[in-house]
Amino acid sequence: MFELLPATSLNVLIALWTIILLASVLRAFTGFGFALCAVPGFSLFLPATDSAVLSVMLTLGISILTIRNYVREYPPKSMSLILLMALLGTVAGNQVLLQIDQNLFRILVGTIVIFAGLFLSLYRPKTQIRSRFLEANGGLFAGLMNGAFAIPGPPIIIYAMFAEPEPNRSRAMLMQFFAAAALLGFLSFSFSGMVHRELISIFLLCMPVMITGNYIGSAFFDKHGDRSYRVVAISSSIFIGAVTIASVLILDLQ
Repeated sequence: MFELLPATSLNVLIALWTIILLASVLRAFTGFGFALCAVPGFSLFLPATDSAVLSVMLTLGISILTIRNYVREYPPKSMSLILLMALLGTVAGNQVLLQIDQNLFRILVGTIVIFAGLFLSLYRPKTQIRSRFLEANGGLFAGLMNGAFAIPGPPIIIYAMFAEPEPNRSRAMLMQFFAAAALLGFLSFSFSGMVHRELISIFLLCMPVMITGNYIGSAFFDKHGDRSYRVVAISSSIFIGAVTIASVLILDLQ
């Protein structure tokens, strides 16, 4: 069962559980951030590809169990344009963005995300903003980043913070978007033969912790979401931008 793991299998499993617990609490509270927190930690104990696949499997698993809670808050039909443009953007990202300087693009995206987060910390929509233009561009740029770097989050997080004043709706929209992204990722990994028996075993052992973290994060949201959601979500998005830039600088130093 643990052929992927080092000799200290139990210690490694405990470490994976700890990472998953923390990352799943953040995801349950904000609607995003699981992969950002979990994949770097997973990569300390698992191959890079297995780390990405495990993150997608866990996200998809918890999404299947909880998606009903978010459909009520944000009807799926409201996301049709965003998801369509994200799909088109993913294809374009695979074909176009990989031809440009990826490090420069990462720095540009990270910088935009940081400044957008700082702007959103000063701005809060008083009413819901419905704009097909913003929806299309949010989905498109999320897809472009997904296709080029497998990081779809920043554009759609910015859109959610800009257009949705209600924490419940922002969180529900993000949950559904990342559920769809996880499904597409899982299908892609499966067709590529990257989902294997040992990884499924690890997933089954880790899923109860994912469920526990989701319960804790949701409980925090129910109690503190109205007051703290926007601050935590915007701070997390700025952190994503900083990590995106730092990853380029660290690679340049190696």
